[in-house]
Amino acid sequence: MSKDEYRDLPPNDIEKAEGVFVEASKNYSGIPFLRAAVKAIPYLGGSLDTFFAWKGEKWRNERLMDFLDILDQRMLRIERSKILVDFESEDFLELIVEAMKNVAQAKSEQKRKCFCSIVVNKITTTKTWDEAIAASRLLASLEEIHISILTLAYSPYLLEKKKPFVGAKGIFLPNPDTAQKERGENLLIHFPHLAHSTLHTACEELTQKGLLHVNARSGTTGYSIHFLPTAHGLWFTKWITQDALVQ
Repeated sequence: MSKDEYRDLPPNDIEKAEGVFVEASKNYSGIPFLRAAVKAIPYLGGSLDTFFAWKGEKWRNERLMDFLDILDQRMLRIERSKILVDFESEDFLELIVEAMKNVAQAKSEQKRKCFCSIVVNKITTTKTWDEAIAASRLLASLEEIHISILTLAYSPYLLEKKKPFVGAKGIFLPNPDTAQKERGENLLIHFPHLAHSTLHTACEELTQKGLLHVNARSGTTGYSIHFLPTAHGLWFTKWITQDALVQ
């Protein structure tokens, strides 16, 4: 793949590709016969060896340091009396290891901040360890566009106690052939740099995970596709949103 072709990939595909590369690079240094095979490639071997052995590890370390810097800043804002966990417990170690393993694969700074929010949320609330681990693993399966869509869809409800079902406007993708006025947030306005198909795919993926509910009129032309909030989506978005954690 050429450099130009790489740049033309959708953001989600780039992040997935770099995540796979970082993981492969991490393993590469510890496999002598593979390194020897790469070095034996005429003309390119030496350069490829350096790239695989160093570049992936460099990305990984930079992402981990960024995560630790964010966590450091968040922890400085928390009063000691609000810390509700034992930092030497096995449960806390499991959560941190899970978060850092996923952070090393996360190209997106926004996603790294979300992992940090999960850790801080657990530290300052009585929510269960199982919930925190589940939220971390769910976050690992998402890309930056999913997080941005969820933040938009749930921002009106994050600080409310009631469930956001009655009268919820949600978000929508307008049909290009209709000028009908719609209720809710227009995704094409909020993400003008992304194609309709890209946003539709991201919303469908969120729907499959139970984080949104589709309210579409299938097979009928002239209508937009609406996506409404769910209890599971609200639960997850509260875990990954700092404003709902540090008050």
